[in-house]
Amino acid sequence: MMKNAVGSALLIFLLAPITAIAQSKPPCLGSRDIASPDGKVIAHVTRGGRGTCGESKIEMFEADGHLLLDADYGSNDGEHGSGIVLAGWSDDSRYFVFSLSDQEDRAPFHYRVDVYRREGNHLRPLNTPKLTQPSFSFSAGDMLEVTEEGGNRVSVPLKAQ
Repeated sequence: MMKNAVGSALLIFLLAPITAIAQSKPPCLGSRDIASPDGKVIAHVTRGGRGTCGESKIEMFEADGHLLLDADYGSNDGEHGSGIVLAGWSDDSRYFVFSLSDQEDRAPFHYRVDVYRREGNHLRPLNTPKLTQPSFSFSAGDMLEVTEEGGNRVSVPLKAQ
């Protein structure tokens, strides 16, 4: 009986770091410029604020420097905004997509995804339930694949955004 208790305690001790790693937030994107594949638009991401992820601001510029759009995900105190985790352009340069994490460090973590659509020059949140992963992928037919709460992978049409 004592041997099983020691074995169980050892197993819990060994698995604890794995659980902590699985529940930790991924690092957030630092300040950088991300050019569209066609080179006509540049997404300028600025990271500021405090906390593990910081807070982000994004500005969309034409290649000649003309400001198209800006969005600030910061807060007044630098501690309650959102930071960009991952960002990328679709291969056809029509969409710039990025995932955001709130400053709060409570597990399970939830993310949201915003979509910049060049046609119409607008930025909107992706219409999905709670996302548990910051990752996304582009797929055929202007679809974006994300992971919802419960681990389900779903496809969301970007044209509707």
